[in-house]
Amino acid sequence: MFKNYFKTAIRNLRRNRAFAIINILGLVLGISGTIVIYRIITFEKSFDTYHTDVEQVYRMNLIQATTGVVNRGISVMHPLRKAVRTDFPEWKVAGFHNYYPGLFTYENNQGEQKKLKEDDWMAFVEPDYFKILDHPLVAGSEKGLLEAPNTMALSTTAADKLFGLNGSGYQEILGKTLRFENKLNLQISAVFEAPPKNTDFGYHYLMFYEGAKIYPYAGGLERWGTINGATKLWIKLPKGQTQQQANALLKEASKDYLANLGVTNEDIYFALEPIQDIHLDEETGPGGYVSESTLNALQVIALVLILTAAINFVNLATAQSVKRAKEIGIRKVLGSHKKHLITQFLSEVFLITTLSVLLSLALSEGALIRLEPLLGYKLINAP
Repeated sequence: MFKNYFKTAIRNLRRNRAFAIINILGLVLGISGTIVIYRIITFEKSFDTYHTDVEQVYRMNLIQATTGVVNRGISVMHPLRKAVRTDFPEWKVAGFHNYYPGLFTYENNQGEQKKLKEDDWMAFVEPDYFKILDHPLVAGSEKGLLEAPNTMALSTTAADKLFGLNGSGYQEILGKTLRFENKLNLQISAVFEAPPKNTDFGYHYLMFYEGAKIYPYAGGLERWGTINGATKLWIKLPKGQTQQQANALLKEASKDYLANLGVTNEDIYFALEPIQDIHLDEETGPGGYVSESTLNALQVIALVLILTAAINFVNLATAQSVKRAKEIGIRKVLGSHKKHLITQFLSEVFLITTLSVLLSLALSEGALIRLEPLLGYKLINAP
């Protein structure tokens, strides 16, 4: 029965080619545009949402509201990590100091001396960093990771690049030594999975925190008066404690922290920002990406596109109603029931819609590939 309906539907669409083509093209353009926008929006909003207990993960910000305008900064002082850890022992606290560019000197698997200059994605981190942000290990042990001096962890991408590995053999490079900036001899203690695309913190070279002393402005890591954009602080709150509760505690504790700088103004204090909010934060985010207001505008555009395609489809079907009225009359005379006629027309709609969706999926994938240079990243196979 249904087979006959579809055969008849195909014949009707062939007979009315212009109607079918215009309808399909309208739906394809509307659905394709909506798919592309949906993929962009979902990708942008997925940044750093994959971490365990992500709702408890925060970055420390420095708030300054002294002029009536609230300014937020992400840079902190090196000693702050120890002070926060002492005052709030139930929190997981990890100092973070990114470094770039950097030069690695090492011996590869063939015994050759090599040099590699990296421009980004290197950082000095404290051990709890691995308990705050997810970096699943493929070689090495999580116990005591980066607690020992002169140790480091590589991502699988970095390990492949340095030692010519091809997705395996990571256990064999544990214990090898890399010389960093001709100042530090770093022993590889672990290899972790390469960070996904949807993160702003996809670092591939993570080194023991005390190594940050080589940075010209590190101040020995103990000086409160030294602050720069490279030094940040990550916090993971215990379950049950909210951001509002933690910020109230931090605001009070900030008086003691900032007193080390001679700051007594209560309009300057530390506060937490959820990691999920960072990517789209126009003030403290990484930059180079769209803003949340732009994504909201894109959502409206996507809605308009799909509604326009649907309205166009209805209008074209209405325009065909006079022509199809004769067909309906003849079918009734020949004994067709109302439910048979409805099923017949729904079969035609189903064929048009299905073909439009399939074409839209192919067209949207091609469009996303073309948009990669404009977007600055790949959405194909993105998480």
